[in-house]
Amino acid sequence: MINSALLSLVQTPPLMVPLRFFLTAPLFGLLFALLLLFASGNPIDLRWDPVTLAMVHALVLGYLSMIMLGAVQQLLPVLLGAQVVQAERVATYLHFIYTLGVVALLIGFAQQSRAALQLALLLLSVAVILFALFTWWSILRSPSRNATAMAFLFSTLSLMITLIMAWITLLRYQFIVPSASVLTDIHLGWGLLGWGMLLIIGVAYQVVPMFQVTAEYPRWFRRWLLPLLLLELLLFTVSKMTSLPILQYSLFSLLLQLLPAALTALFAGITLTLQQRRKRRLADVSLRFWRVAMISLLIASVGWIVVELSLQGGLSEAQGAWWQVRLFLLLLFGVFFSVVSGMLFKIVPFLIWLHLNNSCQQHGAYQGDTPVMGRYIPAYAMQWQYRLQLLALMVLLLAALLLPQLLPLAALLWGGVFVLQEGLMLQALKHYRDFINVLRTTDHGQKTVQG
Repeated sequence: MINSALLSLVQTPPLMVPLRFFLTAPLFGLLFALLLLFASGNPIDLRWDPVTLAMVHALVLGYLSMIMLGAVQQLLPVLLGAQVVQAERVATYLHFIYTLGVVALLIGFAQQSRAALQLALLLLSVAVILFALFTWWSILRSPSRNATAMAFLFSTLSLMITLIMAWITLLRYQFIVPSASVLTDIHLGWGLLGWGMLLIIGVAYQVVPMFQVTAEYPRWFRRWLLPLLLLELLLFTVSKMTSLPILQYSLFSLLLQLLPAALTALFAGITLTLQQRRKRRLADVSLRFWRVAMISLLIASVGWIVVELSLQGGLSEAQGAWWQVRLFLLLLFGVFFSVVSGMLFKIVPFLIWLHLNNSCQQHGAYQGDTPVMGRYIPAYAMQWQYRLQLLALMVLLLAALLLPQLLPLAALLWGGVFVLQEGLMLQALKHYRDFINVLRTTDHGQKTVQG
């Protein structure tokens, strides 16, 4: 159930503004599954292998960031009341340039082609700058100055810093030698913790109370969490790239490693507590995805703290790196993928229902004729998606921890997740187009339907 009274629905952009991104993302996810299925050896422990680099970026840029770019363009006017200018045109250019950039990047990694990598970063730079200017200008025109607006600003800034670190890594090390590990650690930190986690936290401040009917996050928490995480990322970057004495103390360095994990664990714990005390007891699939995400985040955060403390107590660097890779997998597949799936199954049916209602109004038709949201993506299909994704997560983690021979099965399961997700969204879009065609052939009106 969505409390639409809290949303600025009048300014919602055309349907295909976010949907083109949502429909493209699972295709890159499927590419990841195919690369994993036919990979030689165990790519989980081959950080610098070209195919591994291609797989990781197919997921992070092709799938996760693709959906996040579309979601931000939808949420800016709806959650913040921002006056978005030329939304359709910006989305068209952004989607085209960004998709080409991701494809070129994957080719560059797989073929170890410096020319393809340079072309990819040029295209991605244009796309990220266009997205950042669009986002910041929209926020400046928005009446909202809350924590979610702050999250959009900080996360977009983090995305730009992630891109800058990619350029530095390319110019110095061509992405392919382990001597770039310090720069790639910074690149990874700004990408996952900055661009990804800050955006999730900012969106959660709005959608968890609104969609899941919980109490608000504590005011002190909303005020301080995002600035503290951003400050930590800045200090971490300076400590890695300079030799300032105060930043080189072992205790201070350890604090920089532990603080983000402690803060994200606190975020996960508060979210789970709010969900446990929610006013509406009936749990839907979106809530289950969010719970999986928060439990995964809590485990990953506590696990990171344990590993870092163990490294101080005698755990070898190799053993620590082994565990950190597994925690990264849990963060990527357990947290980010679960949140994205939970959001998609709320956003897509709601948007189609909203745009069909608007179309009925334009045609002078009775808005009660619009099918309910449950018709576009049926509840039983969402349940199958949830079960399949949970099974795929468990098999992948089991393969990473104990049984690497299960990796082909994990690849097949994740491939099924992406195929099913794409199919469900295409089915919802078909419902929308079928209803629009019915409106066009009735006597209710003769206006051309926009969107």
